[in-house]
Amino acid sequence: MHRFIEVLAPVQRVLPPGLAADAIVQGIYPQWPVALSSFALLCAFAMVIAYALHLRLLAQYRGENLNETAASALPRDRQLRLGWKLPGFSTPVAAVFEKEVHLSPAQRPHVAHIDHAVFALVVFRLGAMNSAAVPSAF
Repeated sequence: MHRFIEVLAPVQRVLPPGLAADAIVQGIYPQWPVALSSFALLCAFAMVIAYALHLRLLAQYRGENLNETAASALPRDRQLRLGWKLPGFSTPVAAVFEKEVHLSPAQRPHVAHIDHAVFALVVFRLGAMNSAAVPSAF
């Protein structure tokens, strides 16, 4: 294990966490050229990663499917399904309401936590330690 750490220690120094630590430590001591070179390499890592993210998001924005699964085959004769028409509401408000209704079954576990909190409040309010049920000592 000691030999493994000895081999990986120099590698760790050129990775972003090691470069950040080196820039900080060398900046504390009056070795500015070393600190600035470590910081410059750290910035270069950040720029390469940001550029890779830019390329990926650009491809995704242009409609490329970047999932690892194959795209589902949609039937060609499928017709466009129009949204709900709710009387008294504008089309965007009706669309948001329709979206919430369609997504609510997927949100059931999250809504259950809210139900549990309300139930706990009711139990505490009506329970034996209720200040209205227990006479005050004062």
